[in-house]
Amino acid sequence: MYNTYHKLASLLLSVAVIPLLASAAWSAAATTKPKSKSDKPSVKADKTAPAPSRFSRRSRWRTRSPQPYSKNHTSTRSAFSSIAARARASTVAIFCDGKQVAFGTVVDRGGYLLTKASELSGAIKCRLPNGKEVTAAVVAADETNDVALLKVSAKGLAPVHWASDDNPPIGSWIITCGLDRVPASIGVVSVAKRKGPRLRRAPDRGFLGVSFSSADDDARIGQVIPRTGAARAGLRANDLIVKIDDKPVSTRQAVLSLLRATKPKQKIELRIKRGDKERDVSATLGKFPSGGRINPQQTMGGALSERRTGFETIIQHDSTLNPNQCGGPALDVDGKAVGINISRAGRVESYILPATLVRKLTTKLKAQAAKAGKKGS
Repeated sequence: MYNTYHKLASLLLSVAVIPLLASAAWSAAATTKPKSKSDKPSVKADKTAPAPSRFSRRSRWRTRSPQPYSKNHTSTRSAFSSIAARARASTVAIFCDGKQVAFGTVVDRGGYLLTKASELSGAIKCRLPNGKEVTAAVVAADETNDVALLKVSAKGLAPVHWASDDNPPIGSWIITCGLDRVPASIGVVSVAKRKGPRLRRAPDRGFLGVSFSSADDDARIGQVIPRTGAARAGLRANDLIVKIDDKPVSTRQAVLSLLRATKPKQKIELRIKRGDKERDVSATLGKFPSGGRINPQQTMGGALSERRTGFETIIQHDSTLNPNQCGGPALDVDGKAVGINISRAGRVESYILPATLVRKLTTKLKAQAAKAGKKGS
């Protein structure tokens, strides 16, 4: 017990000192004046461009890198590196068609891993802690909790060490490890273990991925949601949609009415007005988010997981996770897993499936995989 409290005190000191040093450095930089007028940058305003909306300003804030005094900056996360060291040996990165989509948690020396099921598609490979990449196959899945059991052929895998208490008090540290020495993210428990939000079924229509400016009832884009068809098509805040598939639109309701008649993966043609020029843009629609409509303010800290609701039991914490950082172990200050990260649900809202539930799922899914293997032999 003494070692745990001593470790926690050291961490608190490290995390407290880093922001103070960084703040002092930033203050010194801010009070340094240019030596001459020539040192001042010259910026000419673009008088033809429309004034940025409050949504476009928020968009810039959302993409800003973590500052040296923030809890998610590398210098702060580094204070937790020694805690995450053992769990790194039980963490893998999951790739589908060459793109990282999740982390995975080793749960058995025989090559069984758990990860977030809804992120998987196409050819699956796992990057192991030693850097080696191996092919993986889904052998069982639990739809309710969005968990998939993968099987890889690899030796020397180290199963994760589960915490004996998977209901950490509010305010407890949560460390998310990846394959790097520095943890992927840190945060604290914000809501104790509870039942997950009710599953919201997504409507079967296409999803463009924009919100509209609240200034007028026109079809001007207020914000583009990351990782959507709109973002991939290059749409921007303040773009005015004037046509969809050659049909003129002048209000947001007209845009929504046309989008309700679309399907996921459907390609649409948009004509937009950017500044004083019109241009044509093609966008491929995605699936409507299964967690319900996304509040643009919730994406200010980054993209959200597509599946964010319906889990049996969750622990809520405020770590800033990318959707492709879910599926790996979530650790306490002793370096033991209180569960696995399953969803980035909001700006300061990420979910963990508690260890008790994960262990029960592991037993069930391994039994399903064994049964399916006997039938196939």
